Amino acid sequence: MKRFLKELKWLVVKGDVNLKKKIGVAFGSYRWSGEAVHMMEGDMKFFEMNIMELGLRVVGTPDKGNLEKCRKIGRLVARKIVKS
Repeated sequence: MKRFLKELKWLVVKGDVNLKKKIGVAFGSYRWSGEAVHMMEGDMKFFEMNIMELGLRVVGTPDKGNLEKCRKIGRLVARKIVKS
């Protein structure tokens, strides 16, 4: 994601991509520091996206409960996109 977001940021600055008001949410699992979700949210703010939810951070491999949280967030994002 880091490389993708770096390339995307370059395209936004250049004016080739406009993500203003687009819907976004970040989620991920981690073993060490867990800052990736926060960093992705920072990039989405830079892009002037509408961040729907606070990012979901899971330590280690997601269990059934955390996977269901991801699905719930996905459903919320899908509903918001359909309404817009």
